[in-house]
Amino acid sequence: MTKKCTIISILFCLCLASNSFSAQIKITESRLSELLQQPTVSAIHRDKHRTLWVGTQQGLHRYDGANLTVFDSDHGNLYRIPDSEISDVAEDNNGDLYVATSRGFLLKWNEISAKFDSLIEVNPHEENRFVRLVISKHGNEIWLLSKRGLSVHNSKSDVIKNWIEGLQIVKIVGTPRDLIEESSGNLWIAGVLGILRIDLEQQSLEFIELSELSLPKRSTLTALEPLHGKKLLIGTNTGNILIWNIETKALVASATLETDSRAYISQLLYHEGHLIIGTDRGLYISDINLSHVDNVGSRGVAPSNPNINALFPDGKYVWVGTINGLDILSFVSFELFNTENSGVSNDILAFEEDNSGRLWVGTSDGLYLYDESKGLHSRFGRNPVSAMLNYGVTTIEVRGDTLLLGLIQGGARTVNIASARQKKLNFASSDSGVVTKIIADENDILIATYDQGLFRVTGRETKSYYEDGSLPERSITTIFRSNKGLLLAISGQKLYQHTARNDQYRIVPLKFGLGQKQPMIYSLAQTAEDDILIGTKDHGLFLWTRKDQLNNVPRVSPIGDHQSLSYSTIYGIEMDSDGSMWCSTESGIVKLDSSGALVEKFTTADGLQGTDYTLGASFTSQSGHIYFGGMNGYNRFDPALIEIDNSASPMRLTDIILPGRNSRRLKELTKLKTLQLTHKDYFVTFQFSVLDFIDAEQNQYRYRLDPFDNEWIENGTRNTATYTNLPAGDYELRVQGANSSGIWNLEGITLGLDVLPAPWNTWWAKLIYSVILLCLCWGLLRIHRSYAIERRSVQIAQEMFEAEDRADDDMQEQLEFQDEIVQASYQHSLTTMSLIKDCISSRSVNLPNDLKSKISEGSIKRISALSSLEDFISFQVGGPVINLQKYTDNILLELLKHAPVKPETIITINQVSEMPIPAELASHLAILIFEILENSVQHAFEQDSPANYIQVKLALGTTEGSSESVLVLSFSDNGMGVPKNIKDLAGEGSGITIVDAIVKKLGGSIDFSGHSGTLVTISIPFED
Repeated sequence: MTKKCTIISILFCLCLASNSFSAQIKITESRLSELLQQPTVSAIHRDKHRTLWVGTQQGLHRYDGANLTVFDSDHGNLYRIPDSEISDVAEDNNGDLYVATSRGFLLKWNEISAKFDSLIEVNPHEENRFVRLVISKHGNEIWLLSKRGLSVHNSKSDVIKNWIEGLQIVKIVGTPRDLIEESSGNLWIAGVLGILRIDLEQQSLEFIELSELSLPKRSTLTALEPLHGKKLLIGTNTGNILIWNIETKALVASATLETDSRAYISQLLYHEGHLIIGTDRGLYISDINLSHVDNVGSRGVAPSNPNINALFPDGKYVWVGTINGLDILSFVSFELFNTENSGVSNDILAFEEDNSGRLWVGTSDGLYLYDESKGLHSRFGRNPVSAMLNYGVTTIEVRGDTLLLGLIQGGARTVNIASARQKKLNFASSDSGVVTKIIADENDILIATYDQGLFRVTGRETKSYYEDGSLPERSITTIFRSNKGLLLAISGQKLYQHTARNDQYRIVPLKFGLGQKQPMIYSLAQTAEDDILIGTKDHGLFLWTRKDQLNNVPRVSPIGDHQSLSYSTIYGIEMDSDGSMWCSTESGIVKLDSSGALVEKFTTADGLQGTDYTLGASFTSQSGHIYFGGMNGYNRFDPALIEIDNSASPMRLTDIILPGRNSRRLKELTKLKTLQLTHKDYFVTFQFSVLDFIDAEQNQYRYRLDPFDNEWIENGTRNTATYTNLPAGDYELRVQGANSSGIWNLEGITLGLDVLPAPWNTWWAKLIYSVILLCLCWGLLRIHRSYAIERRSVQIAQEMFEAEDRADDDMQEQLEFQDEIVQASYQHSLTTMSLIKDCISSRSVNLPNDLKSKISEGSIKRISALSSLEDFISFQVGGPVINLQKYTDNILLELLKHAPVKPETIITINQVSEMPIPAELASHLAILIFEILENSVQHAFEQDSPANYIQVKLALGTTEGSSESVLVLSFSDNGMGVPKNIKDLAGEGSGITIVDAIVKKLGGSIDFSGHSGTLVTISIPFED
């Protein structure tokens, strides 16, 4: 009986061992490693809000799916903590997060301030390096294991606290290495001398020495992990693993890691029926009984670094912390075969199964045969006779005991499976073309090529459909034969259907409903209802129904309700026994149910060979296993065993960005229900994340702001939404996200948004405006009514007096106007005569008699110039005014007639303002204009000068430093110029003297410049 039980136990253990590794192990390096401030990961934890905390030797990192925040001891860091070297991170029953540092600090996360509070202050002169932080699941005790021993924080019982802190733990176990709490609430401490059990209820200790554990010499305990059934998993510094029964105090099982040198076991984790063992020599996996301990590196997968510091379970995944960053360990149902783990070439092109159930794999490096018992692939055709099989095999077809192979080079070959004898299949004039697909039956063989068209081989006869015009396409990418005998050929964007009656192919003008776009056709498959599935490049999957096939209707409809699937490239399509569709795409494998709805999307985190697959490299075996090949090997899986996780990943709002406000990223946004915006918040950006960190780059998002948006905005992988200048009102922001498996969280995030109007646009402001307007209208109406009769009576009286005196008023105005004209003319004449007198007296004073005649001639010219002013006088209210611009044109015309140089060589520029000048002032300005222009015309230019100009300008301006108005009269020419002391050199009675006298009389100033030509500037005060 005992022997029988022993055999049964052994068989049971073997079954457990075999079942433990029914799923393959997958390790991928997390992209979060690139964001870490320092790569050595010492602690990992995911809190109640699904936020990931990663402790390193140089800080604590907080990742919420969108933002990474670093807490360290840098004084310039807004999120500073007293110690950057993190030992452990844990969470209590209330969801409060605690962090232990190597220097002995205990920190607690404060969600309100978004910072850590220090609970234990450290004496820098004491050695108190924390090793492990354990928070009791049975109470509020926080157990802290350090190099000095065990201490407790936040204990309800002072008796327990005093008793624990009074224990000499180091003297019992030596240097402590690890601390755990078992299901009963007792504590276990592993040290270099043994294991200590602390019964808190009985306040008793139990010490188990190393000799009782049957460990080799120089072994020390390094790691502990509680197991179900009152068992304890123990790890050592020499690679020994033990299972200790707590109740019987007996060793249940033991094993030793097979390494080249001793392995230091740093971490132990029991997860999903597997024992995961972290060491300084890599990662190991075992069953619950230690009957089979496997180094995952031997399976072709390995962590980013063999030094494992931390393990943390996260659903079906395990976070692995190494000295090079973060890795993700998962147990996947997709078997992976590649060069590293099975010897097959990585570049997979084709699959086929022979009549004996053996799998043949075509690769770019030749043909391989898979040995199921060994799990290895062997290269077929290595001998010299079969050397031609070194070419890449693009397609495989089985015909009895013969393989038909299409090659990248060398055309096609037939290979006898039993004898490996082969021969060339002659079907084309040249065998250098690429064969893309071969289909065979008992009578004939169809061979599609990439550059020579389609061929049919029947016995010794060969027909080229391209040469006889039956199928005018050189490049045939694939051919397909349905269960109903429908034969199709694909050439890029075109689909051809075979007509058996005349053995020809006719084009089928498929209508994809994409407008002018006609997608490339990559793959074909058939449903149980004999509908044809068409996979395209960049446009997803389409269905051509059996009914439309029979009616010759070339209409196809898209399949799949997932946004990203409609833009995917479908490389291969396989159907399982349930009618579900499995498609290999450029971003992984997707499963669709029989109606076309997305069931799940699988990525590299699920064990796939990569993110892209090879065109046509798909196959379903007789046993129902599906194969998909790509550039990094191929995957095999049983669709019935694939676990579908339809649960959506949670979402959270990670940040709200407003102009002029601090970021809310570290605040607790999960409790925010409504956000209020003012008129100053002219833009707002919402940041959100799907809390699926395994392949976060594949997460999808969509959002809408009701009632601002009419439909959902598909945002792809971007996790932000920005709105600008939202009108005042009440809105509701809704955000939905899909994880890397394509499962949408339809509940998503909902946030109320209250946009307040500007103060001047609020309802109470509009009410005030209305009241003021009504009061104003009422007041105006009262005023109108009070004075209406009075205004009417006054108006009637005024009309009577106006009617009576209108004639007298008109007469009086005429008489007054005539009197003003007479007075103005008289005054102008007096002014003119005075000017003439001044000019003549200035020129004749103290002059000899021989010059008086010359002066008289000049005086006559001046009198003539003054006389011409009469032609430019007009009368306005206030007196006569003169247009000096027209006067200047007249003077220049007269002066040029008597110029000593040719008049055509002189260009005159008149920029005198057209503004009317009072006649009294205009008379003085007229003399100034005449004198200076006459001087320029007569004396400024040399006889042989070919190009000359004179410019005169009069404009209104202001004096510097004040706002007083002045008239600025300026003259310039390009003549010989004048000296700066021209006024001193000019004789008595000269033109310069007259000008200077008139300017002084008017209270103005004059300035001469003669560097290159002459520039005269006169400023005269002017009151408008």
